[in-house]
Amino acid sequence: MMRRPWNNESASRSTGSVGRDHSRVGTIVIGILIFLFALIIVVRLVNVQLIQHGETARAAAALHYQDMAQYPERGEIIAANGTKLAVTTYVYTIGLTPRDLESAISKDVTKDDIVTQIADILSMPREEVAEAAAQEDETYVFLKKEVPRETYEELRAYLRKYQIGGVSVDTDMKRYYPQPDLAPEVIGFTNRRNRNIEGVIGLENYYNEVLAGTPGFRYGEVDNYSKSMLYFSEGMMQQAQPGNNIILHLNPEIQQTLENELESICRIHNNTKGAAGIVMNIKTGAILAMGQTGSFDPNNPMDVPQGLSDEEVEDWDPANNEDQTDLLTSKIWLNRNVSQPYEPGSTYKALTVSVALEEKAVSETELFSDAPIEVEGWEEYPVRCSIYPANHGEETMEQGLWHSCNPVMVQIAQRIGVETYYNYVQAFGHRGLTGIDLPAETVGLIHEDPSTVDLAIWSFGEQSTVTPIQLLNSFAALGNGGILMRPQLVDYMTDRDGNVVQDVQPEVIRRVISEKTSDKIMSYMRGVVTEGTAHLAEVHGYQPAGKTSTSSHGDEDEFVVVSFCGIAPFNNPEIATLIILYEPIPITTSQPAQYVYSRVTEKALRTMGLKPNYDDRDYQELFAGRIMQPYEGTSLYDAQVNAVSNDFWIEVNEGADFSPWSKDEVVYQYPEARKYMTGRGFVYLSTDPNQKDLEQVEVPKFTGLTMGECLDLAEQARLNINFEGGDPRSFVKKQSVEAGQMVSKYTIIELTFGY
Repeated sequence: MMRRPWNNESASRSTGSVGRDHSRVGTIVIGILIFLFALIIVVRLVNVQLIQHGETARAAAALHYQDMAQYPERGEIIAANGTKLAVTTYVYTIGLTPRDLESAISKDVTKDDIVTQIADILSMPREEVAEAAAQEDETYVFLKKEVPRETYEELRAYLRKYQIGGVSVDTDMKRYYPQPDLAPEVIGFTNRRNRNIEGVIGLENYYNEVLAGTPGFRYGEVDNYSKSMLYFSEGMMQQAQPGNNIILHLNPEIQQTLENELESICRIHNNTKGAAGIVMNIKTGAILAMGQTGSFDPNNPMDVPQGLSDEEVEDWDPANNEDQTDLLTSKIWLNRNVSQPYEPGSTYKALTVSVALEEKAVSETELFSDAPIEVEGWEEYPVRCSIYPANHGEETMEQGLWHSCNPVMVQIAQRIGVETYYNYVQAFGHRGLTGIDLPAETVGLIHEDPSTVDLAIWSFGEQSTVTPIQLLNSFAALGNGGILMRPQLVDYMTDRDGNVVQDVQPEVIRRVISEKTSDKIMSYMRGVVTEGTAHLAEVHGYQPAGKTSTSSHGDEDEFVVVSFCGIAPFNNPEIATLIILYEPIPITTSQPAQYVYSRVTEKALRTMGLKPNYDDRDYQELFAGRIMQPYEGTSLYDAQVNAVSNDFWIEVNEGADFSPWSKDEVVYQYPEARKYMTGRGFVYLSTDPNQKDLEQVEVPKFTGLTMGECLDLAEQARLNINFEGGDPRSFVKKQSVEAGQMVSKYTIIELTFGY
């Protein structure tokens, strides 16, 4: 085989042709790639500039602009006399972005000038502000927190005037309660959620939507570092709408008296289980006062409550302790008047009698035996009178109410019958909520399918329960011509400028009994005060009517709740008042509740502008006076209990031990024993022989005044008085100590009447 010789020239031509082909292919490929790249860029540009213009514009703007929420100012809670009970304050946190701390309109305003002015406005050392402003590598430097609104407004005016950047302001709303001791369970408190304020309990919770207002927003340019709105920025804004104010029926003077008297009686009787009370306008259902002992500070609701044992407050941290949180919610923050049912006891007898009168179930002259009575199905526990083994013999229904006789009530209820009786229980509102404008209202426990035994026991208020507001509301109907009203705390609502936006009208629920029956039961209950078990509830000049109660519970009936529910004046009713003492020891009568009722009711009626109208009985009792009891040598506890039963106002020396087991004895009293006085007497008791000196007070001029005017003036001056001779309807013509002289408070001034 012969090989073809290698031809260099031919090979060279072939190689050059292939190279040129590769070059053209490469050029084409590169061109295609460039075209595709350009096409992608064009497509992206079209997409960005045209198709996604809105989205990309918003994304770009988001780097410089921001939608910032504006939270509305919460409305105020205001008492009937204009006292502000809950307000919103603003506090501010100030910070700097040092590199941006300059004026946008004036080169004459230097950074040093700005530092000096900010330090002056915020009342900070200039060196401290200068040190913060020098940290230009930092995007944010904290300066001061909780700056008050007035200071912030001054700072804002300065920043706006010179369009100064680099200053960030964070705004925080803060709820503040100027009267923290006044009805905190009613007013409630708030929490902050997402920088907004929300009500937790009380009126703050119930009227949260009214108080809260409507949030707004501002869309504008922000600082790139702190994200705070720039002062010179223009943007879109929707103003937040402030909440409305709520104005209450609650009267601070009546409320304060109620709370003070409840605290005082619990201290005197060493009552650790507490007390509660309500004052209501019976014609409108308006709540004038609602209080209880064992309160908390709504400005700091999580703080350690007063009155707890050392064991209960050990390692106090309710945020991380479920038991302590439960204690706050179930006891400390609980409004007992609307959320804690109780056995009303003998106060319920007034309702039983009113039903009997309305249904004409018995004759008013019919006599009933007060001897123990056996109820079929419950023979093991005969129903007895409270004075058993004695009893009141035979008596009318009215007398049975005066003397609070259980056997009489059982016989009356049996005449009424189960179905009819429990229809009235429903009509009085005891199977449902009253509808009061407070959250967490509960209802008591009433038998769904009552038996004759249930009827008998409930006729005198035991083995079923109601809440205090349920009972008081039904009592108010007894004095309101038989008409049941819906209890209400809010009178009207206003906007931020004080314009009335809603007037809350009184609301009638239903008529329960006739006006004739209403008049009759009021007369019966007046007899409870004048002839029966409630002499200590008397309010001279206002003639109250009411009913006492001592109810017991526990396995051995060892726990007692005492109360008094009354209406005054009985012949022209204005207010109903309920006072409850929970488990006082060792009290077995309602006298302490009557004592508080009398003082609270008198204060309420005087505050309402109702002048006393003394009848013959008032004049006779006041002019007769009473004698100061001997307390020296007795235990302080016994002396106080006796003083309450004699309707004396008590002051005790500092450091005294009030407990029943205390060995403290009274070594000094003023006025001394066996001195006569009238009106609400004062007595000072001291267990320390070194604490005998009392404050000196000036004797006022009593001459020329009426008996009622003298009683008022003596109470204001903290003096005792005693009436002598003459006609009590005349005027004082002589006083034993001349006006203007200084004497120890509680001194007895003798006043002689005549023309």
